Amino acid sequence: MSTTQVVQTAPASSLPSLGKFLFSFQGRISRYQYWVQFILPYVVLAVVVSVIDLITGMYNAQTGVGLLSTILSLLVIWPSLAIHVKRCHDRDRSGWFLLIALIPIVGAIWLFVELGCLRGSVGDNRFGPTLWRCIDRSFSGQNMPPHLACCWGRGSICTVAIIPATRRTPFGT
Repeated sequence: MSTTQVVQTAPASSLPSLGKFLFSFQGRISRYQYWVQFILPYVVLAVVVSVIDLITGMYNAQTGVGLLSTILSLLVIWPSLAIHVKRCHDRDRSGWFLLIALIPIVGAIWLFVELGCLRGSVGDNRFGPTLWRCIDRSFSGQNMPPHLACCWGRGSICTVAIIPATRRTPFGT
C-alpha cells in the first residue's frame, strides 16, 4: 500500500494583497475567491448603490441609469477584468479567452460555466502554482482510511476527499 504524497504549494502567507487581488492580471484565483471575494461583494454593493440612487433621486427612470451606479460600474471595469483573467488562468486558459463573450448568448453562457462553475486546472500550470494541497493520512497524523486524504484551499478548512484506488491524490498529482 503506497502513501499519498504531499502536493507542494506556496505557503498560506503568500495570499495576494487586496491590491494584487483586484488590480493584477497575474496568477490564479479559485472559484471560492471568485464568488465570495469578488462577485458577492460586488452584487451587494451594486444593490446598495442602486437603492441610494433611488432614495436620493439620482436615478433617471427614462434612461434607467443612476449616477452612483454609473460611477460604480466605471470603477469596477479594471478589477473585473483582472479577476476574470485570473479565473481564466486557474482554468489554464489565456486571458484572451474572455473574448468568447463577444459571441451572442453562447459566449456569456460558456464564460459563466467555464469561470464560475468549473474547477481550476489540476496542479501547477503555466500561470502559477496550484491553489490546493493534500496531505495523506499518515503525514497528517490522523487515523484515516487509505482512500481518504485531507485537502484544503488557501484560507479554507480541511475537506476530506475520497481517493480512487488508481490515483495518488484526489487531484491526480
